[in-house]
Amino acid sequence: MKYGNTTENISNLILSINSEALAETQSQVQTNTLDEHVGWIKGTAAVFKNLHKMKVGDKIIVQDDKGTMIHFVVREIRQYNAKDDATNIFISNDGKAHLNIITCTGAWNKKINQYSKRLVIFTDKE
Repeated sequence: MKYGNTTENISNLILSINSEALAETQSQVQTNTLDEHVGWIKGTAAVFKNLHKMKVGDKIIVQDDKGTMIHFVVREIRQYNAKDDATNIFISNDGKAHLNIITCTGAWNKKINQYSKRLVIFTDKE
């Protein structure tokens, strides 16, 4: 299934980014975080509409506009309440490269225009 700059299937997520951003990801040993919308935007499926289908062991491939790819493997999946302190998702001290992906999940609250939870997919670079 294609949603804008994302291709998703049961066990793979391919993200397309520009070559400068990919070069930063390749040259740094750090945790990179990517967040995007879930659901629908103006009648089109949002980029991470199906992120909840990812499982531990699934692959995430980041591809730039020149075709260069970096492969990540899902290590852990967590949900946080919207008001939880989740600052730990931005930090890693293990000397490895990670990509953590965040989107909304849970119940939609019309009063505050917000989902009740945050879905975080933690990955390790292969």
